[in-house]
Amino acid sequence: MEDFRNGARILAHWGFTVDTEHSWVTGELLLLSSGVVLRRYGGSTWTPGLDQTTYHFTRWSEMFRLDGDVTVERAARSLGGYDLHLPGPTRVDRFRVGPFPGGSARAVPYTSPEQLPDYTRLDLDFVDDPDDRPRE
Repeated sequence: MEDFRNGARILAHWGFTVDTEHSWVTGELLLLSSGVVLRRYGGSTWTPGLDQTTYHFTRWSEMFRLDGDVTVERAARSLGGYDLHLPGPTRVDRFRVGPFPGGSARAVPYTSPEQLPDYTRLDLDFVDDPDDRPRE
């Protein structure tokens, strides 16, 4: 995976669900200190016979850019129509994680920036892994 930050810091990481004309869509969002909001689609897949869950996502792509004051609260407000929740177990520098025993946990709704993971000390690893391919 290539480094999508372009020198910026990660300020927020959310999971999302949005109702479109044809179906529900799920994925994750990142807010960068540059004001860029990135989106990737995906989520969990449960394998009933094995009773296990795997999370798998597409590549990150730019959704929009905030102008002016870049804050988590402002970005969250600008995502009206998206149901925001805390992110799942997939690292932001990976496309997939799992399998884990059982089904996926119920999403925890996002209510304040204090709930979000702190990425200030996270060492991201952008080394290409042939087993970690994006969902197409």
